[in-house]
Amino acid sequence: IDATTGAWTYTPTPAALLQAWGTPEDDVVAFTVEASDGTAATSVMVEAPLGVAEDALFAILERLGSQPSGVAVGAGGQMYVINSGANTLSVIDPSDGSMVIVKVGRTPSDVAVGADGQVWVTNTADGTVSVLGADGSPVGTVTVGRAPTGVALAGTGLVYVTNFGDNSV
Repeated sequence: IDATTGAWTYTPTPAALLQAWGTPEDDVVAFTVEASDGTAATSVMVEAPLGVAEDALFAILERLGSQPSGVAVGAGGQMYVINSGANTLSVIDPSDGSMVIVKVGRTPSDVAVGADGQVWVTNTADGTVSVLGADGSPVGTVTVGRAPTGVALAGTGLVYVTNFGDNSV
C-alpha cells in the first residue's frame, strides 16, 4: 500500500496464476489488508479479481518450470511435451526452436502421436483425453474412465487409454 496515494498492488503466486488460468470461471482472491496511522489500525477484507495474461503466465512457467512429464515425437520431428504442473502441451519445432504452448485438460500424464499427426493427451484429473492437430490446434476432447494415465495408438486407428481410477482400458 502506498501511504501517500492509498494505491495497492497484489502480486499473486505462480500457483494462484496457474489455478486461475486452469479454471473457466473468473477467480477472485480474498485477503485482509491492515492500515495504520501509527496510533490506530483497521483491517479491511479485500476481494480482487485475478485475470491471467497468457504471455505473463508462460514467462513465469519458463522461469520456474512447469513439471514436464511426458514427451512424444511426430513424423515431422515435432516434439510434444506435456507439462503436468501447467496443464499445457508444448509443441516444439526442432528446425527453428520455436514453441507453441496450448492448454489441455487437468494434470496431463501421457502423450502419443498418430500416423495422421493427431496428438492425444491423457488428462488424469478430469478423466479426459485432449485431441489436437499436429500444430497443437484443438480437435476435441474425449471423456474416458477415471484417472486416465496412458495412451497408445494402434496402426488400425484405434486408441487405447488406461484408466488407473477404475482399473480399465
